[in-house]
Amino acid sequence: MYAETCHKLRRDAIDVIHAGSRAAVTARAGEERWDRLVEAYFRERPARCFELNEDAAGFGGFVAAQGELPRWIGELAALEWATWRAESAPDEFLKENDGSEGPLRVARSVVVLRGAWDVAGWLAEEAWAEESPAGASAVVVWRDRELDACRATPTEEELAAIEAALSGAPGPWGADEVVSDLHAAGIFVGAPEEAMREETCSS
Repeated sequence: MYAETCHKLRRDAIDVIHAGSRAAVTARAGEERWDRLVEAYFRERPARCFELNEDAAGFGGFVAAQGELPRWIGELAALEWATWRAESAPDEFLKENDGSEGPLRVARSVVVLRGAWDVAGWLAEEAWAEESPAGASAVVVWRDRELDACRATPTEEELAAIEAALSGAPGPWGADEVVSDLHAAGIFVGAPEEAMREETCSS
């Protein structure tokens, strides 16, 4: 009985976290195909975490390996997982680590996903039977100061600044306007004036 309950909860977690992936699969192959896909995933990856939602961690990679499904659905599942991780991060952890004090830095929740399809745009359109547009893309996922999960397609300048910050490169990471916009969005946190003082002192 307990095992059946846990299995149902894990299945429900997949359905919620990967609602877009489910819509994409069922629109192309029906609900039964989605059911078989989820069952096959849990056979290959039995429950490993006390937090049942964490059992969905490898679902994107699993979907990407299914040759009969469009490859972009794997990227879609990875985006949905990153969004859920940003949304579910402990509030207190983010408040303690992403406060307004200290040097300018990238927020702990920030993740950049690069891919070969515009799955973020596809997800926003909610046209489940349509194919995702092909073409190199990048999406940034983070949790803002209101503790809401966000995702956006950055400009080239924003992407360069974010990836430089994530890599640990010393600032400045971009033009003042770019850095200011990223700070306003909650992608960068800390005190921007700290970065300005460091730049002034080093010049």
